[in-house]
Amino acid sequence: MRVKVVVGKTIGEAMQTVRSTLGSDALILGQQKRPDGTIELTAALDTDDDNEGRFSGERPGRVLPQTAQWQQRTTAQSDRETLAWHGVPPFVQTGLVEAGSLRRLLRKCSFAPIGPLLARQPVVVSGMAGGGKTTVAIRFAVRLVIAGVKPVIINVDDRRAGADHQIKAYARLLGIEVISATSTKDVAGHLQTINGERPVIVDTAGFSASDMQAARRLGSFAERIEGALVHVIPAGLDACESLDLARTFLDAGARHTVVTRVDCHRRLGGLLAMAVAGIPVSEIGTSDAVAGGGRALDEQSLFEAISRSADEMGQNAARAQSRVVANDMSAEAEVTRPRGASLLAQHISAQKEN
Repeated sequence: MRVKVVVGKTIGEAMQTVRSTLGSDALILGQQKRPDGTIELTAALDTDDDNEGRFSGERPGRVLPQTAQWQQRTTAQSDRETLAWHGVPPFVQTGLVEAGSLRRLLRKCSFAPIGPLLARQPVVVSGMAGGGKTTVAIRFAVRLVIAGVKPVIINVDDRRAGADHQIKAYARLLGIEVISATSTKDVAGHLQTINGERPVIVDTAGFSASDMQAARRLGSFAERIEGALVHVIPAGLDACESLDLARTFLDAGARHTVVTRVDCHRRLGGLLAMAVAGIPVSEIGTSDAVAGGGRALDEQSLFEAISRSADEMGQNAARAQSRVVANDMSAEAEVTRPRGASLLAQHISAQKEN
């Protein structure tokens, strides 16, 4: 691995030096502002010499890295062992035996597209605190704007610091209206004023995973405003806990589930358990981007999500990190705009042109 420290008067100048000396594949390891005002970047490039013989087994007794182990598992071991690696509950393994193969098992899962829902009734986005609710709500709004429809976002999250500011920052960029409300009565009044003329997305306050009554309260709220309850849950939770939460929301009236942060975890036992148990999973979060960061879930995309190798995920993470660093640098002068706003504007513009 080649490591190089470069200095430039600006971030752009330093990045240009990195590209000219190490190439476009270089990874930024760190950056800092020096006392004289210049920018110092530490960059690295993984060279071919570093990887020579890495997985070839040329060194007797050498333990293969985890990525190579996972590559071997996915190609050489059975569906049953793959599910065990994901940490699924026993009933999923039993279902696999009865179905005969992983493909046949996934054909029995329930998938509920969210697209048509956005135009029919208010969508109530709900879930545990920190699970990605607000990102999902904004993502729904972006899709509608790209389709030529301007929705209204009603924000009832008065608990998380900065929640209202975050939504309004993106709303200004999208050219849509945000309404803050504090009660069911307020929301109902705003819906009466809107009178079905525009799609409505309601972003609710997050709750603690230990508060199982929260789902019932949210279900009651959605019912009173005649809205559709969408449950947002992050990947990476214990599979049984994920299933418990999803079933509670299903009982409360949620007919759509969005699983976020799938790109951040290799073991997806919770996602598998929910799908096999009949929870209507609608889509997965494939990045933290509000434009194009979600993917509709079906048999094929679920199979791909659980079958991909850790090596592929590691490469994707490295590329994503490089893009984030580059985006942050290019947005140096846009400190008043939300993170990723420039990319979002470009994405929307490109979609409209197409």
